[in-house]
Amino acid sequence: MKKTNDLLRLLSPKILLITTLILFFTSIAFLILFVREQQETKRLLALVLEKQDRIYAPTPQSPEKPKQGEAVPPKPGPTAEPKLEPKPEPKPAGIPGKPQPQAEAKAKTPAPPVATPVRFDSNTIPSPLIFAGTNEYVLLAEKDTKMLYLFRFVNNAFTLVKSYPCLTGANHRDKQKTGDGATPEGVFFFLRFIPGKSLPKQYGFGAFVMNYPNFLARKEGRQGNGIWLHGHDPEKNIGKDIVNTKGCIVVDNKALEEISKLIKQRGTPIIVVSKINISDKINRDTLSKEISTFLSSWKQSWESINTKKFLSLYSRDFISGEGMSFAAFKQQKEKVNRHKKFIKISIEDPAVFIPPEYGGKVAVVRFHQKYNSDNFKTESSKIFYLKKEQNKWQIIGESIF
Repeated sequence: MKKTNDLLRLLSPKILLITTLILFFTSIAFLILFVREQQETKRLLALVLEKQDRIYAPTPQSPEKPKQGEAVPPKPGPTAEPKLEPKPEPKPAGIPGKPQPQAEAKAKTPAPPVATPVRFDSNTIPSPLIFAGTNEYVLLAEKDTKMLYLFRFVNNAFTLVKSYPCLTGANHRDKQKTGDGATPEGVFFFLRFIPGKSLPKQYGFGAFVMNYPNFLARKEGRQGNGIWLHGHDPEKNIGKDIVNTKGCIVVDNKALEEISKLIKQRGTPIIVVSKINISDKINRDTLSKEISTFLSSWKQSWESINTKKFLSLYSRDFISGEGMSFAAFKQQKEKVNRHKKFIKISIEDPAVFIPPEYGGKVAVVRFHQKYNSDNFKTESSKIFYLKKEQNKWQIIGESIF
């Protein structure tokens, strides 16, 4: 018995050492597996988000559209709206007022030399900006100058807050399909913000997800997804190590962090244009009044349960946020409203923008809606897409986000 105890005392330090070493190397192995799993999770998350797309039945793909007229930097003295070059091409089906795009070039077109950023004042504001919520921030990216402008709507006017250098797609045309290396042009809204810690290193500070493809893009058959405003690898420099993107908009990480403290993660507008067109105050005021009147008429006809007048504000080509045609939407509204005792609608934080590629005949309206009736209550954030024909605005589509 004594010999056995002596043997155990002799072996105890060795067993303890071996056990400690086994536990140490096992911990190292688990740590390595954990790190690799985290990296793989980030990669898969980025892949899933970039491949996201809303289910929608697009019309046949249209070829790329030509550029619209270019904005002329304002000069001292009275500023007039720049002339637009006439476009003789026929209009495509679906969106009135938009020039027919030319056939897509086989090779990607290089971006033109970077031009001098446009100077803005109270009378020379980019034509897409009509009105927004009080103190709301709006972003506008100009591909020609590779500049991202931050505006704020204060005292019923847009004021330039700051401008930032940015990068856009290597293909300078408007986006038409997945993988064409082009940044889409139009009026978009952010859906959410993804912090950099949840993304691969290449996204830097993080990424704001844009709602591309939106209703207009889908209606025209334009494809692609995963278009973000994001930062960059902190070990690389914009303009030197990174000169263009696959279609996203990239700004310096510090700039993105600064912007993120001012804008909303969900609902903030970002307008992307090839070249900024300038609009005068009279034109903006006219459009603002027209669309405000339209929204008031839409609200009043719904609240008064005047279904006939309410439906007259919708185009026969209308497609609802759920994908319903005008006929199905009409049938649903007539059935629901028939038994309503009262309806109360509240429109909050409305904002209106004009996509420049449609010659002023299409407007994008964002607002928050509160609906209350005798047997139902709900609220949602909506985007209306309006078109103007024969001096009359009508809703051609809507989205809920």
